[in-house]
Amino acid sequence: MDSMDERLRDLILYVNQNSYFDIYAVQLKYYKFEQYKIMVPKIFGVEVKKNIISSSGSLRKKWDEYSFINEVKKELKNNADKLIKFYEYLKHEADKIRWGTGYTIGSFSPIFYKIHKSVAPFTIYSNGKISLKLSWILRENKDEQVKYKIDNFIHKVRKKTNIKISNIYTKETDIISPQEFFDNYDIIFELIRDFIKS
Repeated sequence: MDSMDERLRDLILYVNQNSYFDIYAVQLKYYKFEQYKIMVPKIFGVEVKKNIISSSGSLRKKWDEYSFINEVKKELKNNADKLIKFYEYLKHEADKIRWGTGYTIGSFSPIFYKIHKSVAPFTIYSNGKISLKLSWILRENKDEQVKYKIDNFIHKVRKKTNIKISNIYTKETDIISPQEFFDNYDIIFELIRDFIKS
């Protein structure tokens, strides 16, 4: 297809996160230069990582607050209180919490309607990893204020921490590792709070 609407992208993302099979969509951009015809494909649906263990026959796990907090306490020990405090703050501020379906690692994605109605800017995992999905927001939301907020957030993360964030205009997601998150906990908490509030 030559273009895709937001609802179709959301549907592909949902199916790929919550099933054993994958759906991909290919958007083709067509260019003509002199006698050449150029087709540039962009694939949607490949950005989802599954944690399904097919040999066990078990279905994906649907996480909730109770199971997520229990997993955090079991896995993180000394850092559990930090991640739980972070979750409590985001739960209070978010318009909606979307729970993950990973088989062994819990996750949640806070959605803020003023940023995007259905795409979360990041996903937080029970091991302390944070997946930044800011490029998804930029692709879907053309508002200049949102773009400014994202650019400002990335600039401050690069300036105030040693966390390496790549060019979000060319990369689908970026990862803040558990070590990076807990080493820079207060700063990351402050920057995300400012990003949400601004």
